[in-house]
Amino acid sequence: LNENSDAGLFSDAALAASKIGGDSAAERLVNLLGKNWSADKTAYKDAVLAALSSFNGDITPALMKALDTVSGSNASALLGLAGKRRVKSASDKVFNWLGSDDKALAPCAAEALKGVVKAGDIDKIAKLLDGAKDNDKNLADAYQAALNLYPESDHTMLVKSQIARSVNP
Repeated sequence: LNENSDAGLFSDAALAASKIGGDSAAERLVNLLGKNWSADKTAYKDAVLAALSSFNGDITPALMKALDTVSGSNASALLGLAGKRRVKSASDKVFNWLGSDDKALAPCAAEALKGVVKAGDIDKIAKLLDGAKDNDKNLADAYQAALNLYPESDHTMLVKSQIARSVNP
């Protein structure tokens, strides 16, 4: 994957790497996704995201490693990928990014949340919803995703419990 090659060739190479799979391909593609791309290279970043979205294998270790080291706006694509691939082990990292001062990054984390939540996250999400200034669709979607991880017979009890603890029922 040569970043200086033609965009079409780069895209084909990224797609081929995703079909072959393997740890080294996952790590290389994830690192490319978290890279600070210049405005004239958005097609390259899009190609990497498409390749990782259909990656043949487990990208979780590479993604978790990248989320540990990435900073600022470079994290947005990685957070989106974690949500899209439903990487549940990224849940705590996504929750941490929710509190980011970066005005562009916090919404990316909120959008990714619904894909990474675990059943045990339902109380954290309820607290965030309770303190939300606006009607936050991403948090509501994340709450619904967490709720759906429980048996349907428990839904009413869980929601009532959350309402009882809410400061804004």
